[in-house]
Parts: sequence; structure tokens; C-alpha cells
Amino acid sequence: MPKPPATSASHSNWWSTWAPYWGALEDRHFCPAAIDGLTGSIQAPVLVIGSGQGLVVEHLRALDLETVGVDLSREMTALARRRRRHHPLRAEGGALPFGDRLFKTVFIASGVVDYITDRSAIRQIVGEARRVLSLFGQLFIAFYRLEPAIHQIYQKIGLVTDQGEYRLGRLFELFKLLEQNPLLCARAVARWTHRAYLPTLAYWTKLGLTLPTQLKAEHQTIKQVFERAKRECGSNAHLFDSVPPVLPYRDEAQIAQLLEDSGLPIGEVHQSGDCYLARHYRSSLPRSRPPQGTGLAAAEGNGIVRTVELCKRYQSSERNAVDHLNLSIEPGTVFGLLGPNGAGKTTTLSLLCGLLQPDQGEIRFAPILTPPRIKPHLGYVPQELALYPHLTARQNLAFFGSLQGMSGRLLQDRTTDVLTLVGLASRADDRVSKYSGGMKRRLNLAVGLLHRPKLILLDEPTVGIDPQSRNCIFDAIRSLRRDGVTVLYTTHYMEEAAKLCDSVSIIDRGRVVLQGIPADLVANYGLTKIDFQLLPGPRQPKRWPPPADVPHVHWDLESGMGRLSVYVRPTVDAEDVIHQVRAQAGAQQIDLTLRRVVQADLESLFLDVTGNQLRDPTTGLK
Repeated sequence: MPKPPATSASHSNWWSTWAPYWGALEDRHFCPAAIDGLTGSIQAPVLVIGSGQGLVVEHLRALDLETVGVDLSREMTALARRRRRHHPLRAEGGALPFGDRLFKTVFIASGVVDYITDRSAIRQIVGEARRVLSLFGQLFIAFYRLEPAIHQIYQKIGLVTDQGEYRLGRLFELFKLLEQNPLLCARAVARWTHRAYLPTLAYWTKLGLTLPTQLKAEHQTIKQVFERAKRECGSNAHLFDSVPPVLPYRDEAQIAQLLEDSGLPIGEVHQSGDCYLARHYRSSLPRSRPPQGTGLAAAEGNGIVRTVELCKRYQSSERNAVDHLNLSIEPGTVFGLLGPNGAGKTTTLSLLCGLLQPDQGEIRFAPILTPPRIKPHLGYVPQELALYPHLTARQNLAFFGSLQGMSGRLLQDRTTDVLTLVGLASRADDRVSKYSGGMKRRLNLAVGLLHRPKLILLDEPTVGIDPQSRNCIFDAIRSLRRDGVTVLYTTHYMEEAAKLCDSVSIIDRGRVVLQGIPADLVANYGLTKIDFQLLPGPRQPKRWPPPADVPHVHWDLESGMGRLSVYVRPTVDAEDVIHQVRAQAGAQQIDLTLRRVVQADLESLFLDVTGNQLRDPTTGLK
């Protein structure tokens, strides 16, 4: 934000002049449209840091969400009161006047962090936001962005540089030159871009004739600012003196890295209207990253396959599908790669079997797989069915076996073995078109096992199948483990992983968030949830201060719903906690009843460390 003039006489006029411009930016960047894109993720109470003229706070309150706004500027808070009857608190973003863990959702609006280059100042603001954020709460940080078409134009005329700078001073200089002579603008652009004058003039003339709607709106807004400055101050010179010449302009990767360097693990950065929104979920664990000592030392040990800082990005995406992934899979085990759709599971398998090449990092296979070629030792069963429906199961296996160089008695014996393993021996001579979905998946698995691979990659083999086929596939996997075959098993069904896998790695958005032995992970990091219902009565507490002697993790009181939730580690005696909560309620003359006790499991642990629901298997990118 620009700095007001030092003289108090012109201070009020300065703010009056600038108000429409910053109001227009507030309406465009972190705006109600961005909030509406987060429907279902926002829980009250909500804090908006940098609430400006109150547009977002007004919208949140219209959604019946208890919301508090804070802003540094006295003038902004005054405008908010006049425009929207919003009464924000005046406060420094780096020193908020609130206690710890009061808000379930915290927004840092655009214009707060994204204008700052001082990393220590960013760290202070982010640290305060995390301090007031409750456990299982979400922090969103907004960064301004330009529409792609506008960004491209600004790059061509030197307003946005390849070094990540937004030359805001140049933008206002252009409008100043427009008042004098448009040809002067072309000379300025040629100087900024180091291009010849005549081609620049031709482009500038064409641009003036085909000005995009967004640029017309920007032009009109700044024109109004200039006119108001002349009308109220007699001159608009102070505008040019107060405009910051350069602002940082960061893309998604730079935003994520900036916040990581500030000690804030970011779950995702996505575009929302005219802003980027970075999301941080506050887990019960210190960071949403693999804690030390959870097993599976990345890229170390005697793994049959290991990945080292593995990365892959598709051309159509702005983030890595696989992002610095480190895995180590022990031989003769079932290793679960867990996560929702879009987590990067299928991409990881495609990299391991050579269908894709990594952009960065490496894959290391144990010597037992490499001489002379890895392909005969590797089996890949994709989620998509790779079968010929007009052929029988036996004919399908004969065809795929021939591609592996198998024939004669060996192929016949292996066909019989794998059909028996997947429970299809009695239907071997039926056409695949007559099979159920579950039977097709079992045959798909049989094709991958035909050549006796030492490492088999299974990509969500139980999606959309009946319980009988699921149990048959489970039995086949257990049999493979007994025979010393290593299985890499991807799924978004956490209960399957708990039954089958010797070790797991939970990934989300291409990154490992937790890894280790399933039972150990749940025991060490899971949370048992104890829900109480507060009965109607004269005493309805706004907060529930826990006694020091209760071994709790977090107390969550939904006063509007009359619910109290207590989260404890599985090693804590839940009955003892229930007794102490009841005793505390009785001492305060509060009536409550126990609603349920939800035991910790892999799925609740995943939700705890990522804040993400397991997404529907029919949606999302793989």
C-alpha cells in the first residue's frame, strides 16, 4: 500500500483520493467470489487480518459466520464503518490482540503479506496468525494475481518482469503520460523493454484499439483517482510520490516456497478469482510432514525400490503431481501408498514402471531386479482394465503371456495357477464380456501376475467392486507376500491398508505427510474423539477451560450447537477423561451427556494431518 504524505494537512485528502482505488482492488482480489469457492471449509469463529473496507467481513457475516476483522490503518477502519457498518479492530498483523487458538478460520487478506519483501516481517505476521488459529483450524493467505491475458500484456510492456516484480510505479507513469501524449507511452515502454521504438509504437497502437475489458476497468479506476485528486487537492502529484515503485509478484511455487521458509507448511496453493489462496491446516502434529522416527527412512536401507526426491509435473498443471517424493520399500512386504484421488499415486506408479520419466530425482532398484533387465521382474496392474472382452479369460492370459515370451506347458501351468489364485478357475473359458466388474478386476490382476514378477504394482485394484471380489484380491495379495513377492498397493481406502499393509506412506498433493507401520502410526499420532452434548440450562459456557490434570490434546466447544469434543491420544484412558469432564461440568453446574467415542484409525489420522476429506473415487486427477 502507498505511504501517505508526512504533512497532516494533506493526510485526509490523500486517503480520500486513494480510497476508490484500493476499494476497487479489494472488490477484485480477495473478494466474496474467493470466499464462495471455500464453501464447506470455513468454520466460525473467523478472523480476517487486513479486513480493509470490510467487503469480505460483510460477506462472511451474511453467511451467518461469526467474524472479526482487524486492519492496521485508521482510515481503512473508518471507511469500513461508513461503507458497511463494519467495525474492525485496529491492530498490527504481527501483534494481534487475541488469546491463543481462538479462531477456527483465519484469513490474511491480499495487501498484507504479498506486498512485503522482508522475510522476518512475513514470519512475524504468519506466526501471529498461527498462534490465534485453533487446532484443526485452517489459515488462508491471499496473494494478488493478474488475469492471464493482463499478465501477458503487462509482461510485454515491462510492468511485470521475469524477476517476479510488479512495476506499479510504471503503471501510474503510463497513465500520467497518457494525459500528455500517447506517443510518450510508447517511448517509455521501448525504454523499459529494451525494444526498438517503431515496433513498440505499433504494438502500443494495436493495444489501444483492442484494450481488454479488464484493462479498461483499470484505466477507468485510475482515471477517477486522478480526477478526484485534482478536484480535492488541486494536483495529483502526491499520488505519484506515494506509489511504491516495485511490488513483489509471486507465482504458486514462489508463494509456497516463501511460506515454507517462514515456517508454515502449506497444503496447497490454488487460484481463486483474481488472487492466489495458500492454505495451511493446523494438525495436532507439529508439522504436516513426516515426524522423525516414524520408520521407512527415505531413500535409505535395503529397499527393493527407493525413490530419491522424485518429482513429476504435467504440462497442463502449475504444481507437481509428485513433489520431492522419498520412499523405501522393503522386499517381501506389502507397502501401501495411501491418499485421495489427485494425491499422485498413479503418477508414482507410472514413474516406477517406466511409463513416465521423472523431471527431477531418481529411482533406485535393488540388484535382484536389475540383471539384465528390470521388465521381467516387474508387474503393473493399472486401475483401468486392460482386457479383451470378446476373448475368454484363458485366451486373454495366453495373449498377454505370449507378449512376455511365454509359451507351451509353462504358459498353460501359469495360466492355471493365476486363475486359481484369483478365484476364476471355474470361469476360465467364459468370455470376459460376461464377467462382473469384480471378476474383470481379478482377471486384470491375474494378467499382471502371469510372469511371476518379484515386484508387483497394484493401482487401486478394489475400486467399485463387490465384497466377494475384494476379499478374493486380499487373499491373493496375502498369498503373494507369503511367496516373497513385494507388493506396492495404492488405495484411498484406509481400512484396506490397515488390514493388508506392513507399512504405509500417506501422501497428499504429491508429498509424504506421514509414513510408518499402520498400527504404530495410529498409536503414536492418532486421536480418539470423545463427543459430549451440553443439555439446555442456565449455564452455557462460551469457552471450556480444561483442567491441568486432564491429559487432553484439544478441547473444541461449539457453543451454538451445544457440543463439546475432547481429543486424546489412543494411549490415554478415555473412560478416565470422560469421568473428569463430567466432574468438571458438575462443578460448574453444566449438564452434559456423552454422545459417542470415535476410536482413532488410519482415516482419522489422515484427516488430522492433512485436513482433507478422502475425495470421491470418481472425481479428481490421478
